[in-house]
Amino acid sequence: DDFNTPLALQVIFEICNKINVTKDLNLVNLIIKLSNILGILNYVPDEYLKLQVEFSPDLINEQIEIRNKAKLDKNYELADQIRQQLLSKNIILEDTSTGTSWRSKN
Repeated sequence: DDFNTPLALQVIFEICNKINVTKDLNLVNLIIKLSNILGILNYVPDEYLKLQVEFSPDLINEQIEIRNKAKLDKNYELADQIRQQLLSKNIILEDTSTGTSWRSKN
């Protein structure tokens, strides 16, 4: 079947726009992972962004949406990576039958 490269590039471009606004290293990691599938953008995130960004509630919810999509696509590695990245920022995800919620570990 068609790999749908134009759609893949569109998704990467949309995430890049979010990175330009948020400077979020986790989104940079996502871009690299997605880009590696296409064989483009081979760089280290720390060289692209030199600062750590705190997670806002909106950004956490965006990460949960990306994780939910990854789970639907059976990309459990990406879903687990997002969970671990949030956990490293003391954000705990709780999956229930009604969806995913989050709380601060502190």
